[in-house]
Amino acid sequence: KVPEVVGFSSHAPLEKTFAMTRCRSRLLVVLALAACAALGLWQVSSKPQEEAPLEPGAPAQGHRGTLPAFKLGPIEHLKALSASEEQTLEDGKLVLRQEEDPTRGKGLAIRDMAATPDEVMEELLDFSNYKKKVAMCSKSVVYGTKKLKGGKEQVKVEMSSTIIPGFSFNCFFDHTVDRKGHSMIWSLDYDRRSDVDDIKGMWYVAPHPTKEGWSRVYYQIDMRLRYRVPGVLYRALSRSSLSSAVSWVKDYSEKRAEKHR
Repeated sequence: KVPEVVGFSSHAPLEKTFAMTRCRSRLLVVLALAACAALGLWQVSSKPQEEAPLEPGAPAQGHRGTLPAFKLGPIEHLKALSASEEQTLEDGKLVLRQEEDPTRGKGLAIRDMAATPDEVMEELLDFSNYKKKVAMCSKSVVYGTKKLKGGKEQVKVEMSSTIIPGFSFNCFFDHTVDRKGHSMIWSLDYDRRSDVDDIKGMWYVAPHPTKEGWSRVYYQIDMRLRYRVPGVLYRALSRSSLSSAVSWVKDYSEKRAEKHR
């Protein structure tokens, strides 16, 4: 039985169901942008706010991070799932928690997947094929790799993402990967210039507490744009980013798992 996605019938084909979910996420962002422009909350423009010139020797991004860094999983001080959240996961739906902060977009997504932690990690680390799998991703190129202590790895990736025509981001990401721990954290590569002020993220893939061969996947993001935007747009952007990312990872991880069975 195909798990149900909120708002859609579980009898729909898997590919169509996830495509509809991704379209709904994009529509949410478009509506938020349109509403902000209509209300005069934000003037849509491709030009960021004016910034002071970089000081000699400063990183290309202008700083080394303005948001707190995530740690490799498990997530520290995670609030236990409520009974309703447990039921939401059991029903095959997404649990989404967002923080109210008008200066940034931060949230956590949790989803159960019919794939092992190893299979989910393989999809997360398939950076070169993100363009084929990730909605709105127009470019994904690995430009640096390095072995780290403790069996961990560093992977640097350039990605471009178009939310709507005329509104796109090009970013350089620095990932720290712990394959054995089934976790990955990432931030900007501050030695290169990205189109957002700062963004950080974290994936943690745990074995499902009751279903053998399944995973419970946690995804966190924290973002801040170079543009002045209202809190409602930050909330829409973080919600869209969380739901669409977890959707494609679930889709392709479960396809990978089916091939192994």
